[in-house]
Amino acid sequence: MVHTNYFHGYHCGFHPICVPSFCQHFFSYLLLQALEGPGEGRVLIVDGGDSDRCALVGDALADLAVKNNWKGIVVNGLIRDSEAISKMAVGVKALGTHPLKSDKAAADQGQQQVDVVISGCKISPGDWIYADWDGVVVSKKQLQ
Repeated sequence: MVHTNYFHGYHCGFHPICVPSFCQHFFSYLLLQALEGPGEGRVLIVDGGDSDRCALVGDALADLAVKNNWKGIVVNGLIRDSEAISKMAVGVKALGTHPLKSDKAAADQGQQQVDVVISGCKISPGDWIYADWDGVVVSKKQLQ
């Protein structure tokens, strides 16, 4: 189980296949790249390393997720624009909020389609993500 403190977006739960991603602190280029692609109802996992120094996701990225059919974003870090995100048709779980945007300068940092570990829970590409107001559960197979 992954522990996150906040749920934003009016989808109070989501459970499609996830596409884990790794994101360096202060950096959102890989998020932009991933969210520009077809979401196909999946969940993007963002490992921000528990950073509390800036927000990794804001309303522009959440809006892109909606437009490209992403079901949700789970952020091991902070987000911004939470009021706007709360009205969007995408579920966003995060550790909290921060007003500072992330650094968009370095385009070669981070990895995609790799295993990530959040709160001691290993998440791999293709794992199933189940989320509600209280937290996130990760499963290797679809739960009934």
